[in-house]
Parts: sequence; structure tokens; C-alpha cells
Amino acid sequence: MKIRLLPLLFSAGLLISPALRAEKNEGIVFLENQPWETVLARAKEQNRLIFMDCYTTWCGPCKGLAQNIFPQKKVGDFFNANFVNVSYDMEKGDGIMLNKKYKEYIIGYPTLLLIDHTGKALHQMAGYQEADALIEGMRGAMGGLTLEATEAKFNAGARDFRSVKDYVTALNGAFKKERIPEVVEAYLATVPVETLSEAPVWELCGRHITDPYTPQYKYVVENVERVYQRKLKVDRYELETQLYRSMSRAASELLAATRKTANPDTLRMIREKSAYLLGIASSQPVKGFPSVAAKLYVNTLRLDGKPMEVNAATSMFNAAGTLGDKGFVSESYRYILENTKDKKVVKPLFDALTAMQASEDRGTLPALSGNYRDMIALACDRLGDRAGAAENRREYLRLEEEKKAYWQQMFGKREKKGSQVAYRIDGTWPGGDGQRVYLSRVAGKNGRETLYENLDSTVVADGRFAFAGTGEIETRTLRAAGQKQELILTDEPLEATVTNVERVVKDGSRKNFITLDIKGGHEQSVLEEANKRQSALSFMKTGLMFMMVQAKDDAHKVDSLYKVMVRLEEEQNAEIRQFIEANIDSHAITYIIGNFIARYYPIEEVERYYGMLTERIKESYPGRQLAAKLATLKSVNVGGMAPEIKLPTPDGTLASLSSLRGKYVLLDFWASWCGPCLRETPNVKEVYAAWHSRGFEVFGVSLDEEKQREAWLAAIKKHEMPWTQVSSLKGWDCPAAKLYNVTGIPKTFLIDPQGKIIAVDLRGEELKEKIASLFK
Repeated sequence: MKIRLLPLLFSAGLLISPALRAEKNEGIVFLENQPWETVLARAKEQNRLIFMDCYTTWCGPCKGLAQNIFPQKKVGDFFNANFVNVSYDMEKGDGIMLNKKYKEYIIGYPTLLLIDHTGKALHQMAGYQEADALIEGMRGAMGGLTLEATEAKFNAGARDFRSVKDYVTALNGAFKKERIPEVVEAYLATVPVETLSEAPVWELCGRHITDPYTPQYKYVVENVERVYQRKLKVDRYELETQLYRSMSRAASELLAATRKTANPDTLRMIREKSAYLLGIASSQPVKGFPSVAAKLYVNTLRLDGKPMEVNAATSMFNAAGTLGDKGFVSESYRYILENTKDKKVVKPLFDALTAMQASEDRGTLPALSGNYRDMIALACDRLGDRAGAAENRREYLRLEEEKKAYWQQMFGKREKKGSQVAYRIDGTWPGGDGQRVYLSRVAGKNGRETLYENLDSTVVADGRFAFAGTGEIETRTLRAAGQKQELILTDEPLEATVTNVERVVKDGSRKNFITLDIKGGHEQSVLEEANKRQSALSFMKTGLMFMMVQAKDDAHKVDSLYKVMVRLEEEQNAEIRQFIEANIDSHAITYIIGNFIARYYPIEEVERYYGMLTERIKESYPGRQLAAKLATLKSVNVGGMAPEIKLPTPDGTLASLSSLRGKYVLLDFWASWCGPCLRETPNVKEVYAAWHSRGFEVFGVSLDEEKQREAWLAAIKKHEMPWTQVSSLKGWDCPAAKLYNVTGIPKTFLIDPQGKIIAVDLRGEELKEKIASLFK
């Protein structure tokens, strides 16, 4: 999939007037907004190519080119001697027509096109360009090194250095940088890894060595000093920073996966990858690698179920200052406390946690400080100090409520007055006169049906319609004749096109259909690309889940499908990760993080992506909305208080999760059609039979639909589930599933007597051992 990226710097009121563009001195002499036919005729008469500057009056980089680059003598000498130079405001006159004509090349503003006298686009560059880069880019295009030509050559199999470099240069100029890593990877696959020690190859490929699992990455790590610092004179600090970030990201993914899964195959994969990364991180003195190696080592001990070894390793690394991550340290402490009652081990942890909490309490804002009192309470329990445990639990809950109130107050506010944007949507609908078009927001759902609140509407006249106003930067939905399209309201003008299309249907007859398309600036492009990626992964997951349902009685087939799903997800996840990292200064990217990453990924991933956003985006309204959602998600993970669930039982009476307060509760999301859920049922029954009399309960929430009611009841009877069972019979639209961010089943939450979530996704022997440890 292609990702279109262009860093647009908007400045309200920055107008590029003809008078300003005339003050070029010895620079480029432009024909300003001239009739396009006149320009084509001049190009044919002079036998020259056309250099077109596509700009808008609100575009900061456009003004930068006009003021700083186009007036330079060397730029003027080259362009005036070789081209018919024209500039068009893409929102006025012939510029509107040209914007439509060349829309596949104009990915944002400024875009610089090279066009022949027939009107065919030969080359494109985008964004602010320095003088030398602009000249060389267009000089190369004159010599045949256009983006189209270099891409065709690469796609035909050319992998020699010169061809690859020409293609990368063209991609850079066109600001299609998302394609470059793939091109570089394809080139490196054809040459020995030692080729990276050659200066031209390193200059082309070096910044793209970011995958720790590749031989190229390993080679670079092993030769940081000998080759890159001494021979190629690469800035070692920058290189080590690049290597560390890549290694840290890969390690974080393994740590997050460890917390998320209990699947044996996945855990085995995590061990193998951890061992590989640990070998690299331990082999060379690269900045930050010792910390990564320490975390991977401790996590391996956790995977092996060795709490005493985790304790020793954490203490050693923490004392040496190697871990440097309070979150990881406290997570290790929690694991140790949950898996040992040895007071000689617990007492030092109690002292360490108490010191950590004291340090946090000295912070200027309690709502932003760490809260380790729940773990201190657990340590008190282990030490026999019931009063201390009770006091710390009360303090833990008090601070969590204080934090919740703070963030609600902070993120419940709307944008500050003056930070709202003026938006405009211009639309065309040939033959649509008299039809009404609606600008709406999603108001909720009624089952599978999405409900909309209409914010504005207009009637099509003379084939045109428009919306204009002010408001926060938010997503909206444009609706026309039953069709709908998502958009993002910013100060980038949008263009909507409604088209009547005649199609042949199944019975051979022809019917009229309506299509709705929205185009605009950078933010809309990011939103559209995000939706494409979400749809692709959702479609894949739905298809595989359907096949798993069909094969629920064939364990071998289910396991095979699961492995296929894991592999496809890994590939898709890598693309999504790259897409997000390339768009951290986009408002639209907050919606893929909030609506997609938060739905399918662990909380740690959501936090990581939120942390990558620029401060400008974090402070915006969609950024604050995302932060509020993040705070809500954290409440349904380990350490958070379990939200209330109240749903009907099979006999129609309401049962609530809170009614089981005072006991350990396994909250189990399942369904009658879920083979893995039913295969786990015997383990749950064994634990329930062993510990129910001591205060252990199970609260089952089925994600069956109304049409599956009988199957739900039959499954309960057939598998003899004696615990509380509830269901909304709304499938994946179950309010409890949404509340707990359940995107796959089986999904379990272990809740302690105070209502706090203490573990997630326990299964098999891990579940048995954990529950047994709570009652011993």
C-alpha cells in the first residue's frame, strides 16, 4: 500500500501575491496563473518542457520557495534557460482545473511538476526544496531520470546501485519516502552484507538499517567502530541512537507480547526472538544496549517461571543503574510479589517500593505521579501486616480517583477559543439538483446500525453544494443518497464529488448507483490511508475468525489458522507501525491510534504510539481525546479497577460483577462458537472445583448473538459450567466487551477481592498455578 506524506506548515493569512512573485530579481521568471492552453502553445512553440509550481495561499512551504529559492540567480539561470515556467494557485482560475487534472501527482503543497507540451506529467517533486536539490532533480528528469522511468526500471528488476540510487532520489524529491525502505531492502538483498562498508552504499542505505532481525543490522552493530566511526567517519552518536531505537522498539514488542499472550507457540517465538536480540545487544558496546539486554534477560526468566531469579537479576541490574526504567522495575516487583511469600524476599521489595513511592509523592502534581501503593499493600499482606495493607489499598484507590478526576477535568474541556479552525467543503454532484447532503457526526449504534447526528445540511443547486464554518479539528461524516464518507475538518479545504454510476448487477440488468469521494490536503490523505489499512486488517481478521468458527471441532485446523493469522498480523502490523511513525505530526493519526490500535493492540502499544506524537498534536483537541481514551483503557488492565458489568443471565434476571466483590473472580469472555474457548473450559472447571469453596468465582460473559441463544444455552449445559453466565446476545457489540476492550476471545481478567485487575489472559497451567498461589 502507498502512504502519501507531506509536511505541510500552515500559516493563516500568508498570501503569495503576484506582486511578491514578481520580485524575483535574477530568479525564475514565472507566467502567473495564465490560461493553460496558452502555456501549452508556448511550450510547443519553444520546444520546451513546462515547469509548474502548484501552490496555495495558505501554504507556508510554498511561500518559502517563493521568497528564498525561486529568486536565486543559479535557480533562475537554470530554469529560465530550460523551461516554460508557470505557477498556479490551485484554488483559483485554471488552477482548480489543473488540480483535478494532475491530482494523482499533487499529493500536497507545494508540488513541482515537469510537463511536456501535450500536457503529460513527466516528473514530480514535492515540499520545500533547497536550490541545489531542486536543480538536480529537474536536471535528472530532463535526462530521463523521472520518477515514472526510474520506478519502471526498478519494477522490471534493475537492482544495480546506480538504478536504485536514481529511483530513491526520485522518490525523495516526490516526497514518497515511505517506499524507500522497501527499495533499499530489495537492493541489499542482492549484494553481500559487507557492501555496507562502502561509503556510497552507506550514504544511500544507512539510515534505513532499522530491523534488528536482519543480517545487515547485525553487521552494522559489529562494525560500529572499525568501519563506521574510523573508516567512514559516521557520527557515532547518531548511529548508536538509530541502532538503540530499533533494538529498543523490537524488545518492547516482545515484552508487550509476553504480557499479552499465554499461547505456547507465541511464547516459544518470543523466547527465540529474545535470545537472538539478547545475543546482539550483549555483544557490542552500543549506547543503550545494556539496558535492553537486561530487560530481555529478566523477561526470559519470567517466561521460564523463575521468580527468585527475576528478583536477583532485577536487584542486580537496578543497583547498577542498568534498567533505568521505573515502569519495568515495578512490573518485575509485581511479578515477584505475586509469585512468592518468602518474607526474606518480600521485605527488601517492600523497602524499595516504599522508597519509590516516597520519591513519587514528592512530585509537584500527584495526578501525574506513580502509584505503587497496591503493590506495597500486597507486600504488607505477605509480611502479615493487615493494617498496613488496608491503609495502602485505601490510599491507592484515593489517588486513582484523584487522577481520574484530574484527567476528566483536563480532557473534558474543548479546544481553547482561538484554536478552532475555519473549514470549507466544496462539492459537485452532476444531476443531483434538489438532493440534500448532510454533514454528520457518529452518535452511537443500534445493534449493527450506526446512528448519526446531523450537524448541517445543504441542497444541491446547479450541480454544486458547499459547507463552511468553524470548529475543532475532528472527524465527521458526509452523507448523500445513502452513501457516506469519513472526513477530517481542518483548515485544509476539501473537495467532495458525488457521481451517478450505472453498473451491471447479478441478474444482468443495469442499475444506477451513487459514489461519494472526498479529496483534500495532507490530513485527509492520512485519514484515508489509515482507513484503508484498518479495513484491510479487519477484513483479514474477520475472514480468518469465520474459518476458525467453521473449523472449531478440528483442533489441528484451528491451530493452523491461528498461525496464519499471527503471521499475517505481524506483516500488517509492521506496515501500520511504519505508517504511524511517519505521521506523528498529523491530527488524523490520533484516530487510527484511538479507534484501531486501541482496539487490537495491548495498552503498552497504545501508550508508545501516543508518546511518539508531537506536542502540537498532543495539545490539540483530538490529541486530548486520545489521552482521555488512553486513561480509560488503562483502567481495564492490570492495576486498574474492574468496571461494573450488569447483564442478563439465561433465565433473564440481571447479574452484576460487583455482587462478587470480596472474592477472587475470573471474568471470562467466551462464545459457544469459539473452539479455543471451549478447549480451555476444562481448566477453568478444574480450578473452580478446587477453590470455589475458598472464595473463587467465575463470571462468564458470552459474545453470542440473539440468533445463537440456543447454542449458548446448549454449550453451558454440555460443558457443565456451574458459574454465573450472562450475555447481551449482541455479539461483538456487547457493551461489556467494548468496556473491557475485548477484540478476541478467549479473554480473561483475574480480579481480586477489592475489585482490582491483577492478571489478564491466564490459561492452562498458568491459571491453575496463579489461583493456587492466591489461596496458599
